[in-house]
Amino acid sequence: MKTLPLLMLALSVSATGTLSAAPKLEGSPEELRAFLHPQKHMVTLSDMAEKSAWTDKATINIVVSTEKSKLADAMAENAQVRQRIRAKAISLGVPEERIKNARFSSTPQYGWFGEKPSSFKVVNRVAVEIDNEQQMQGLAQLADAEKTMEFGNVEFEHRDKERFQREVKQEALDKITKQKTFYEKSLGVKLVPVSFHDGMVQPFATAGAAGLERHLRSAAPQAKMAESAVMYAADSAAPEAPSSFDEVRYQAHISVVYEVLAQP
Repeated sequence: MKTLPLLMLALSVSATGTLSAAPKLEGSPEELRAFLHPQKHMVTLSDMAEKSAWTDKATINIVVSTEKSKLADAMAENAQVRQRIRAKAISLGVPEERIKNARFSSTPQYGWFGEKPSSFKVVNRVAVEIDNEQQMQGLAQLADAEKTMEFGNVEFEHRDKERFQREVKQEALDKITKQKTFYEKSLGVKLVPVSFHDGMVQPFATAGAAGLERHLRSAAPQAKMAESAVMYAADSAAPEAPSSFDEVRYQAHISVVYEVLAQP
């Protein structure tokens, strides 16, 4: 049976013959450690919150590829195509500052014989930030008419995401505070926060939006089925990002560690 450390009085006789008493602690190392440094009583309260919104911004990456026997001619044609993209986007109501030429590259194309390039290929990416589906349709029509153009990936975003992130965090904290008040009142204790864990808040597609994306991928041409399968496998390991002008959901998971104290 374990015993608590005892406070003993050690008696000693001084040189003058008088008795003196000094306090002395006895017990195992674990018992002495618990006596001298008592552990604090801790409790962790956790909760979550979520909020839905709709994406209102998309960045379309349009790839322009031109090939000519002379590099200067390939570059000139590429610039002309990119200018048509700019003019079309502006006519659709896209501000000029939202149209970016992101990258440039040129590649010599060699024939079967000889070391001299037979032609030069110039590739450039134009990134256009749009606000609505009508602007996407207009740029898609231009891409259909231009053999040198093709749509790359489209990145959808929610412009007001920072405010939504703050709001879901605040809602989760409010729920935890209600839990804290409930336990303090019910148990007659005082909870003092000592640390917390703030899970990353990121927007991701709702079940409806993600289901629509999976349906679109399943309807892809056979030539792209392997690529779609790889993309789906990669996405299934993490929450899917918005893939259209559709609904997104923000979730916040927060935990707060409290020290439990007796009410004064």
